[in-house]
Amino acid sequence: MPSMKQLQYLKKIVETGSYHLAAEQLFIAQSALSRQIMLLEEELGFKIFNREQRQIQLTVAGAYFYKKSCQLLHSLQQTTQQALELSQGKHAYFRVAHSSSIGLSERFIAASQQFASSHQLSIEFTQHSSEQQIELLKNRQLDVGVLRLPVLTHDYAELELFEYQQERLYAALPKAHPLAQQQTLQVADLKHEQFVSVPHPERGGMSYVLRSLCVAAGFNPKPAALRSRKRMQLALVQQAAGVSIVAESMIDPAFEGVHYVPLTDAAAQAQVVIALHRQASPLLMAYVEMLCGAQGL
Repeated sequence: MPSMKQLQYLKKIVETGSYHLAAEQLFIAQSALSRQIMLLEEELGFKIFNREQRQIQLTVAGAYFYKKSCQLLHSLQQTTQQALELSQGKHAYFRVAHSSSIGLSERFIAASQQFASSHQLSIEFTQHSSEQQIELLKNRQLDVGVLRLPVLTHDYAELELFEYQQERLYAALPKAHPLAQQQTLQVADLKHEQFVSVPHPERGGMSYVLRSLCVAAGFNPKPAALRSRKRMQLALVQQAAGVSIVAESMIDPAFEGVHYVPLTDAAAQAQVVIALHRQASPLLMAYVEMLCGAQGL
């Protein structure tokens, strides 16, 4: 197995672009540094650097290995820092992310606050797409992900998923729009509308749900001139740039010019799950189980 010292040496060479500069900054002989990289390559079974080039250049396999090893070093650094803080009696630290189409409810925040207080830990919330969350969780750069299924072209094998909630979907319309006066709507009623949020060909989540609903209703969503898959789409709807389909947690009273009409289609729901690594700590698992109050999927 490669040693952490070898990975640090590799990182320094790539960062400086020079064996000479890397050796100086590492306070070792350049010959010793070269020897360690050669041993690393023998261990791995492939070349990391293309030695036919005069400048430092990674091979394809080397570039992939370098990227992953940097993630490993970063994760180890964070783990070491957290362990040090725990040894000094300082608080544990959870990193929780959610996608932009999932608003964290008062219930979620209140439960997190209660858990943090009772276990003397801190929780930091950030936003990442569901796809990014999967990768961050797998690389142990994130502790908990709140994401919307499906997430396309991603492997969940290393993660455990807990069902959090099924959200009802709504048509988001400018307040003056004729359909805004309806009590309920079906997706087919939006056939001739322009959508401020349209599906991304490689994205799942709400993008995938929106397109699936429209296709089931017999049409592809027409893109508006101004578009966003983030919460900004509500601002676009408010400005009458078009319409959208949003999950219940995205409803924001701050956008007074947007009217929300529930959709009655049987499939007009979106599933939200909470994900964490299968090797997560018992404390982290307890936090997620408390949030969900349900068995893992």
